[in-house]
Amino acid sequence: GEVTVPVEETPRTTLPLGKRTKSTLTYSMSWHPLENSRLAGVWKVEILEAFALPNKDGVFGCSDPYCVLTATAEGPPGEARRFKQYTTVKPNVLNPVWNEEFELPVVAASHGCLHEALTAGEL
Repeated sequence: GEVTVPVEETPRTTLPLGKRTKSTLTYSMSWHPLENSRLAGVWKVEILEAFALPNKDGVFGCSDPYCVLTATAEGPPGEARRFKQYTTVKPNVLNPVWNEEFELPVVAASHGCLHEALTAGEL
């Protein structure tokens, strides 16, 4: 499944991973400003857990889920930059618990230009 979320302060939140599924993803996001730095700050994104993922390995196995976090920074037309980070793979489980934190740095001069969407997919 896949979910796109805005880049904004978000307490622990659980979202559906599609329209016709019971699958969910739980995450949180927080802004951490930095002083005396070339960075305005970092967005800390926690990928916590997923629930009721579909079994993609058939009747003789169980899925090995992971999550891909993709941040997109807008630039001049046609020059958007993508930054991907991956959780660990959780073998043979349909209700994975990651509890992993990712940092997305924001350069001070471009703080207002960060494309306000993150995509967590590949579950």
